[in-house]
Amino acid sequence: MISGSPEKVLERALPPAKSAEIESDINQAIEKITSQADQQRMYREATNLIREHEYDKATKILEQLVELDGKNARYHQSLGDAFSYLDKANKALSEYSRVLELEGPSFHIYLDMSFAFMKLNQAQNAVDVLYKALALNPERENEHFLLGNQFELVSVHFGMDLYENALSEYRKASALNPDYGLYHYCIADILTTLNQDEAAIEEAQKALSLGLNSHRLYWSLSKILRTLGRTQEADQADQKAIELKANGI
Repeated sequence: MISGSPEKVLERALPPAKSAEIESDINQAIEKITSQADQQRMYREATNLIREHEYDKATKILEQLVELDGKNARYHQSLGDAFSYLDKANKALSEYSRVLELEGPSFHIYLDMSFAFMKLNQAQNAVDVLYKALALNPERENEHFLLGNQFELVSVHFGMDLYENALSEYRKASALNPDYGLYHYCIADILTTLNQDEAAIEEAQKALSLGLNSHRLYWSLSKILRTLGRTQEADQADQKAIELKANGI
């Protein structure tokens, strides 16, 4: 039998009221969820702006995101990329360094840092981070290609002889995907620089046989053929290059 005043009966029947502390925790959790959703929306907007080359607008959003969540490596990396596009290399390096602090060694971050150091004309730093990337033993063909390309860019930019490194990485990429003509073209280009003309022609012809039609490739081939005294073949390559360029290829 239920006894007591109506107020007491009702008090026993209803669930206990939440304490102020519990309600505060719930409200904070809701705010956090909302904040995360807003951050995701803002991040998508920023990355879209980067794709549209609106780098100034992207940096403003990303700087807000970094203030909201300074431990989110993606925010720092994207902000670094935006700064790099704006030729603010020092700021880009600061963001990339923060990514390394948060996540440890990163192949792609080391490549991005090398490019930033190039903009600052810091040759040794640009090379050092490339060797750090190499020490991570990249396995994907695209990673070998990107590393080879950066070794080549650093060599050209600073007048350094890192072409053997570039050649090694291009060959690793090609070994993983031998039917990709671009890799053979890159190998041919490096071999030309290293004055290995016969081997360069062989690689260039492989690229052509795989369907890589490029006026740059034909001009490279022409240059090699002329060096070897094969003038008629060089003229034919030149003519093909002119035709492809006229067609935007």
